[in-house]
Amino acid sequence: MINIDLYELGMRLSFLRKFRLFPKQWSDIFNWDDIALEIGCGIGDWSMIPKEKHNIVIGLEISKHFLVLQHKNKKNRMTHNYCDHLICASADYMPFKDKIIDVAYSCDVIHHIPLQIQERFFKECKRVIKKYYLPLEMKLKGFPLIFTTIADELQKLIWGYNYNYDRSLFFKNFKFLRYRKSFMYDWFLADCNDDR
Repeated sequence: MINIDLYELGMRLSFLRKFRLFPKQWSDIFNWDDIALEIGCGIGDWSMIPKEKHNIVIGLEISKHFLVLQHKNKKNRMTHNYCDHLICASADYMPFKDKIIDVAYSCDVIHHIPLQIQERFFKECKRVIKKYYLPLEMKLKGFPLIFTTIADELQKLIWGYNYNYDRSLFFKNFKFLRYRKSFMYDWFLADCNDDR
């Protein structure tokens, strides 16, 4: 019997990856010495985005299995930029002091957080992060929604994910400094100093 990691296979085969490119015009907001957090870092496939901009990147992930895979990937492929430190914890109770992280990133994470704890997660972001939170999320409206819906249904079948798409909580909890649309994904630059 062949043991295939379906999550890793899906990440490598996904045609959606090309739509996840970071907005180059936002590079003025970053400082190499800032401490960055990647929320929901998974196996590290997407960690090169924060690693290109920050010297120290901490990966936060609820799945021990994904952290073990990232650690193995880091050992096997030295050319890829992985997180410097890995922490296994839930995003709604981050094990950090207040305002200790300068900037945080996430890729397709918010809609995996159960709806009943999303607001607590947003409050945790504002407690822990000094400057900005930069989430990348799939589009929830317009023509590409049909593609994301099909992709989501396939992922639910393969990996058992449960998606929650109420973006109103997200919009209610943050002031957005910048916003960039792409075909499949939207980038947000959320202010973590806003007192909403």
